[in-house]
Amino acid sequence: MEGLCKEGVVIGESLRHVQKVSKALSVLFKVAFVLSCVSCIALIGLSAFALISEAQTPFLEVLLTTLPVILSRLAFVLVLWCLAGAFGNISKGSTPFSKKQIFRIRVIGALFLASAIAELLISANYSNIVQVGSDFAIGYSSSSNAAPDSLFIDARAILGAVVCFALSAIFSYGAILQEDNDGTV
Repeated sequence: MEGLCKEGVVIGESLRHVQKVSKALSVLFKVAFVLSCVSCIALIGLSAFALISEAQTPFLEVLLTTLPVILSRLAFVLVLWCLAGAFGNISKGSTPFSKKQIFRIRVIGALFLASAIAELLISANYSNIVQVGSDFAIGYSSSSNAAPDSLFIDARAILGAVVCFALSAIFSYGAILQEDNDGTV
């Protein structure tokens, strides 16, 4: 009986520690979210200014050049929002092994993947791939015989997506175990 009581105290202390750390992380991610929103709004504003000031550049060309950059930044902002929400819920006593948290982890994985795709489009100089003129054509074109720019594949974002999808599977299994454990108690 004494062993069970000691185990309960250790579990309670561990839970309080997790909640305290989660509260700090929630605040940190909320601050980072706000700062990232401000920088994203500034980026959109600068892009709009470039559209207005560059009258000779076609609107669609400028949009196709800046859109991948904006989408990549928006993906990062949404990742911060998901992290702030996840840690905020845990700090209030919610279990990390819930369907809501699993969904958040999967969303973060999808956002990492979307960011990697956006970065790929940025590195490929998307405006050279999508030609805007009298015809809207997709394909790589170059006015010279030089080799096209190299493609940048964001391995960190792809690895982050893989890790998030794997963690969502692990958390899903943890949710099943917790549900089973809660049912037997």
